[in-house]
Amino acid sequence: LQPVLTYAVKPSFNSISVDGDMSTNDTILLLANGAAAEKNGVMLEEIDKETDKEAFEVFKKELTDFTVDLAKLVIRDGQGATKFVTATVKGAPIYEDVHHVTSRISTSALAKTALYREDANWRRVPATTCSVPLSSPLHPNKVSVTYGTTSLPVLVQQLYVLAHSFTPQRIANDHFAQYF
Repeated sequence: LQPVLTYAVKPSFNSISVDGDMSTNDTILLLANGAAAEKNGVMLEEIDKETDKEAFEVFKKELTDFTVDLAKLVIRDGQGATKFVTATVKGAPIYEDVHHVTSRISTSALAKTALYREDANWRRVPATTCSVPLSSPLHPNKVSVTYGTTSLPVLVQQLYVLAHSFTPQRIANDHFAQYF
């Protein structure tokens, strides 16, 4: 169980931040007592990576999805939390780059202040990542910042919003309040 749990907490509990500090109460345990060894009269066997790779991968994915959901609940219940933000990095060559960038954004006082104030100063987000050690150089022309949801994205570049028609529109900062 340990390798599966280690894998599952990487994108979940080890990737969240309420205030940038670790709590002395943060613990996750995964226990198996064998009580579910029989289902409908059929003995269930241990899922093993070597003997049933497909079942093992399904279990690993389900456990990871579950820990991500639990981690989101921890954030939503965080002391003083007024916003729920998910930082997504696409196109990074390795997971460590993604983790370093998203961790820096989530713990940045500049980024958190902008989000709390519902300020669309999008430059604060990439600015927080300037000192992050990366495996390869960051290309500024490939960086974009999006506020909103995947169903209603607002891509911010050079104080313009690209609407679904991809026509640049100048938008006042107070317009962004609906996305925060």
